Amino acid sequence: MLRKCIATLALAQLVVGTAVAQGSGGPSPYSLYGYGDKRYNAHSIISAMGGVGANFFDRSHVNTSNPASYPHLSRTVYEVGIHTDLVHFKTHLSSDSRSTTYVSQVDLVLPFKRSALLLGFSPFSTTDYNGRESDPKDADAFTVHDAEGGLNSFVMGYAYQITEGLSLGINVNYVFGNKTYSILSGRAGVQRLTEQRETSHEKGFRFTGGAIYTRELKGGKSLNIGATYSSGTQLQTEHDQLVYTFAYSGDGTGRQISSDTIHRREDIKGTLDLPFHTALALGLRKELKFGYGVQADFENFQNFRIDGKRRPDFKNSVRFAAGGYWIPKYNAIQDYFSRVTYRFGTFYEGTHLKLNGQRIKDLGVSLGLGLPVGMEGETTLNLGLVLGRRGTVAKGLVQEDYMSLRLCLSFGEKWFQQRQYD
Repeated sequence: MLRKCIATLALAQLVVGTAVAQGSGGPSPYSLYGYGDKRYNAHSIISAMGGVGANFFDRSHVNTSNPASYPHLSRTVYEVGIHTDLVHFKTHLSSDSRSTTYVSQVDLVLPFKRSALLLGFSPFSTTDYNGRESDPKDADAFTVHDAEGGLNSFVMGYAYQITEGLSLGINVNYVFGNKTYSILSGRAGVQRLTEQRETSHEKGFRFTGGAIYTRELKGGKSLNIGATYSSGTQLQTEHDQLVYTFAYSGDGTGRQISSDTIHRREDIKGTLDLPFHTALALGLRKELKFGYGVQADFENFQNFRIDGKRRPDFKNSVRFAAGGYWIPKYNAIQDYFSRVTYRFGTFYEGTHLKLNGQRIKDLGVSLGLGLPVGMEGETTLNLGLVLGRRGTVAKGLVQEDYMSLRLCLSFGEKWFQQRQYD
């Protein structure tokens, strides 16, 4: 009991602390568009299989990408995930590399007889960019763009096993966050600078429904079909705008002096649309042995709006993935690596961005290991690696070659189990 209490308190502390401290999740100029770089459904285990998660379930790992998976858990499971992204940026003129580390998930699932309840936290999206531009018509003029912040999500999910082969579930996400975007402009040799700064606060609810259907086949195999639908919703926003001029002190401290406000507006009401997202996956599975699948995702950005204004350059996002896992022999006593889960996958996405006439694409491969701790398999250290490329250097754009290292600790334990006494 003491172990359970300590684990639950640690989980709660992580959830609250992460929600407050969660910031950027990877510097990218593409995160300036829409609601930022998406981070939802970036579960460490699912991403190691290329993102095939709509039909995935097992007895000891959480899958928040489809809430219908929760009743398949055989024990209470709590998971903590951490991602480290290493990105190399390249244009036709220069290159740069950056890295960032962030908490990707904190989840707790409580299974009951035919149902299950989830409580969790995860980042939803991130906005993070800093770049300097020169005016091609004026060599002395320059502009610095700086953006940071993002959206986070608290989630509560519930699922029910309707029949032996069909389960349904729903996630209710409270999405919230802050973003700051500034444009600093000036001229070489001129001490006075002008900054335009806008800070926004967003909040609202998003709902995701899911279903998983399983049909038993010969030899202990099963055919699994999974589908999810996340509702399009409108977040309520508040904006603060400030335009001012200033000069630096010149003493090397970076202190601003002689500030003059040109424009200020506070608490401007607005909206931010989140497009609906749907996924369909099909796979073949044998419990404690293997699972393979393919998945297609669609996200409707065609009518994306910020403060009621449509972005005509946005396109609908389409993603295709294939992946799976394999366990050589889950109950091997002498050979540890036969009990390891080996994961693999590949993916391609035509994103919602079309810049300078170029569709921004994202493609890559993934690998992962599920390392059991102890013979009962209640605790697992899951490692993942995603290698990918997004964008292009054509037409003045940015190519991102990235490597994402992913770690997820899964702890499982029997709760709500009636004890037997002799």
